[in-house]
Amino acid sequence: MNEQLFGPNNHSKSEISWKQVDQERQEEIRSLLVRHYAYLVEEARAIRQVDEWEQYSNNYAVACAMRDGEEKNILVRKHILASNEEILNALLVTEYLRMNDLPVPKVIQSREDTSFIRRHGTGWQVFEFIPARYHFRGTADDLTTAGQVIARMHAALRSFPMKGDIPRSFDAMGSLDAAWWEQVASLHGENEFETTVRERKAFIQDRVARAVEALEIVSQAEEINHGDLHPHNFAGRGNKSRRPAPAQFSVLRG
Repeated sequence: MNEQLFGPNNHSKSEISWKQVDQERQEEIRSLLVRHYAYLVEEARAIRQVDEWEQYSNNYAVACAMRDGEEKNILVRKHILASNEEILNALLVTEYLRMNDLPVPKVIQSREDTSFIRRHGTGWQVFEFIPARYHFRGTADDLTTAGQVIARMHAALRSFPMKGDIPRSFDAMGSLDAAWWEQVASLHGENEFETTVRERKAFIQDRVARAVEALEIVSQAEEINHGDLHPHNFAGRGNKSRRPAPAQFSVLRG
């Protein structure tokens, strides 16, 4: 195998590593679980952090005693920069992948029945933990299976319905800020177009807002395409009966 292809660098390590979490962050995560996930988690017994950072998020593996008596790991993700809208947009894309039988991590709902929690300006999510050799040099069979999953993922994203909802005619309009509307108003209805624009202001604003939302959602799908060939973006299954899973996404990756 070409060692350069899967050699270690900033984004493609051959082995994942973990580090200890400082006391302040441990207390922050335990407080999150007590306040919002106590229906599921009895106690957080050990917390580790991926020894690598991303611009968007930090990931924590939390060994928990669950209410049902099981010992289980969960993945707690701290979104550093993502807005509520970005988190929800990413969930729309990943749920669509799940509907198309693509293996993606399941979000664990909070006791408030929300898919994420916003605390002190930061977004937090809890996921099922997928045990795997996250940074792996796969066998030929591993890489073949991963390639098949990539192909199926691309096929699903090409059919992502939000792509058809983008009003292409508004792509180049830019921001409709106060200065833009003042410029339209200064024309004093000199021709039919300006008059129509002024009369249909609410309609235009609504259409542009919908276009921006659609573009943001589709960008999440494009980010998945962007990252899918990095070896560290696949969780290699130790059990051959289970498929490698796309492990990281732009807003969701860590």
